[in-house]
Amino acid sequence: MFTNPKLMTKTYPDDTLGSLLFNHNNDYGFDDSVMNNQIDSFPSLTVAIPYFEAKSTINLTLKYLIESVKEIKQIQKNWHAEIIVIDDGSVDYPAKITIKPEYISQIRLIALPKNQGRFAARNTGIREARYDFMIFSDADILINGRILQSHLSAYAAISKQNKNAITASIFNFINLDQVSGNMSSFFSKSNDFRVDCTYQESWIGCEEDRQFAGKNYQLLRQTDNFRDWPKSGMLGPWALSNMVLGGLFGFSTKLAKKVGGCDKLFSDYGFEETSLATKLIALCNAYVVPISSSYAIHVSDSESTLPQSEKDSFFQKAHALYFEKYLHYDKKQAIQEKI
Repeated sequence: MFTNPKLMTKTYPDDTLGSLLFNHNNDYGFDDSVMNNQIDSFPSLTVAIPYFEAKSTINLTLKYLIESVKEIKQIQKNWHAEIIVIDDGSVDYPAKITIKPEYISQIRLIALPKNQGRFAARNTGIREARYDFMIFSDADILINGRILQSHLSAYAAISKQNKNAITASIFNFINLDQVSGNMSSFFSKSNDFRVDCTYQESWIGCEEDRQFAGKNYQLLRQTDNFRDWPKSGMLGPWALSNMVLGGLFGFSTKLAKKVGGCDKLFSDYGFEETSLATKLIALCNAYVVPISSSYAIHVSDSESTLPQSEKDSFFQKAHALYFEKYLHYDKKQAIQEKI
């Protein structure tokens, strides 16, 4: 039996997701910034973007993504990439793609007949993906070529060792009105909680988290870029799987299909990407590799995001489901949902 130090009254029996997650050794052995320009061949790439009413940012996201693909194509001529935009039942602003995909093998728009939640949109992307390596981006994320190259390099380096990886971007969160012609300075700084944060009371997912309020954390530094994640399984209120945020992360398409993608238990806001990361770590021993050579830009648009009060409510519900139910799943329960 494995005791969760966050929820001291809870235990995770052997071979459950909680036990396997908390016993994972994440020492992947290299720094992602060292890997750039050291990989001979990048894996082919599928980028899947769940979309819901994000009219103000989707084409900006695609513009930066396509330019990043262009940069990779200049390095490796025969490299292939595709983009899949999955419209999760938008009513007011169905996805319309105006960017010309001249550097992409293919760009596809899939419209789901009704809103089912991001887990369904993400699983549709996994099911439809054609290439070896897959990155999930949100419809409000801007990247540059260095970020994309770092994801590809880190994944290829782990794959060369016959091991599995989840590549996880670090963010600079900005508002839509800060977007300008030249965004280069925004890629070089970060206000991501994983870099430096003081734990806020508004972040509390359960009463046990209250003990962490007001404490400062520098998670990347404290864990040597997640390579020295605590053997207890938790650092403050966070598990390793919580280090994979939904906005931009990469993984093996084959393994994601094998473990059943994101779990429908998290059909509302929050933790749907965490369920996939958890299965990849616990069942496939995937290493979580942070990509911090350049920061992705997360653009906040009040018109297309939930009010913070609703986010907080959904987060607390998903938090309880994750730690009190989902991590108790055994291997069979974890992968029984087919995408």
